Amino acid sequence: MKSRKRRLGSATKKVSEKRGARQSARHSRNTKRADALEKTRQKFKETRQKVDEFARTHPGFDKLAKEIIFWIEKRLNLDDAYRVAKVLDKVNVKLGRAEPS
Repeated sequence: MKSRKRRLGSATKKVSEKRGARQSARHSRNTKRADALEKTRQKFKETRQKVDEFARTHPGFDKLAKEIIFWIEKRLNLDDAYRVAKVLDKVNVKLGRAEPS
């Protein structure tokens, strides 16, 4: 009888240890995900602040937003994308393809 109780106790202990290890691993993964999400949110906030500041100091930014986004997606930085969009807008106005601003 004692042997059976020991084996049962030992098996229960192993199951409990495995459960604890799984919970610990799950907690670790969730913590890493939460940290990564927070870093992403912080990066977005910083980027958004930079773009807002840039927009305040550069006239016509809102009008050129779609064109700027296009050039940023083509791997230009914000300043270069703005300059290209502005030049192309002037060309389109001269050609009569767009309304003057």
